[in-house]
Amino acid sequence: MTDLDQAERLRLARKRAGFREASDATERFGWKYPTYAAHENGSRGFKSRAAEYARAFKVDLSWLLTGQVAPAARETDGRVTGMTEPEVQALRPGQKHYPINLDHATRILAPESSRPAFFLLSRDIPEMSLRSGDLLVCDLHPPPEPDPGSIVLVQIVDEATGTAETVVRRLYPPYLAGGPTQDARPLRFDPASMSITGQVVASFRYYG
Repeated sequence: MTDLDQAERLRLARKRAGFREASDATERFGWKYPTYAAHENGSRGFKSRAAEYARAFKVDLSWLLTGQVAPAARETDGRVTGMTEPEVQALRPGQKHYPINLDHATRILAPESSRPAFFLLSRDIPEMSLRSGDLLVCDLHPPPEPDPGSIVLVQIVDEATGTAETVVRRLYPPYLAGGPTQDARPLRFDPASMSITGQVVASFRYYG
């Protein structure tokens, strides 16, 4: 395993966390640019800083160092993800109880959604006024071309690393806007590595 391999994964983690340039990340986290740049271009190893980088970019430490994903970072369906904390995850039966009938509320707020699916958001997304813990009601059979401005679930796959994640973004074709960081820049939708798997039709926030 070379430092260059690790540097490539560090660069990938930074970009997928929403930081287009290395300088964007160093400004956000207060890192010294020359040091971080040397870590990302492979001229210096960063083993002593790896845990810090993994936390900042929300990736699995084992993946960042070795390219292998720790068992705890694998999703229940066996699909591999390098994210230590998924941005959004399906709400399983009995996982969380709400003082309202969600199916009834969904029929009122999203009457056109015949078979809604519920997802829990794990991170704040300020651009969309969404907070960690919000419950998203999603239509898993969205139209082929959702309306501009729609909030969608997007699966992003990286075949080179074997990682995949589902994120919540606002669609402005051909861009995806929003993200868990205040300065997240829009991503260009890439059909080769991205797919829209659902559309958010309503959301709930429980103050309990």
